[in-house]
Amino acid sequence: MGGLLSILGVRALGETDLNPVSGLGKISQLLFAWIQPGNVLANTIAGGVAEAGAQQARDLMQDLKTGHLVRASPQAQFYGQLIGSSLSIIVSATAYTLYQRAYTIPGPPFPAPTAYVWLSLARLLCDGQLPQNSASYMVLLQ
Repeated sequence: MGGLLSILGVRALGETDLNPVSGLGKISQLLFAWIQPGNVLANTIAGGVAEAGAQQARDLMQDLKTGHLVRASPQAQFYGQLIGSSLSIIVSATAYTLYQRAYTIPGPPFPAPTAYVWLSLARLLCDGQLPQNSASYMVLLQ
């Protein structure tokens, strides 16, 4: 499903210059709530994987589009993407490990607010529970 949503996101980006990755992740969460009702963890992971796939597809499409405009070799771009992706695995894992040793993640220095949005939607879809004080917040917004 992540691949299908990635294609949808790239198509939308190509035609409108906007990539609805957040919405695509939420669609994935809605579908996964129907497939695996009550499974908050699987629901959150499904949304995250779909959004991450759509973001990566967007980045790759933009890179290839720029390469086409400057007449770069698609083969060289492909190898560059492979090398960069391989190195980023090592760099990202190392950086995360270093941050995790120094800080509590999530914690006061790194609160991860987007993670709470994903978790809140998963809980709402699976359990029907909204976060605490959300009803009064919605009344104040009206």
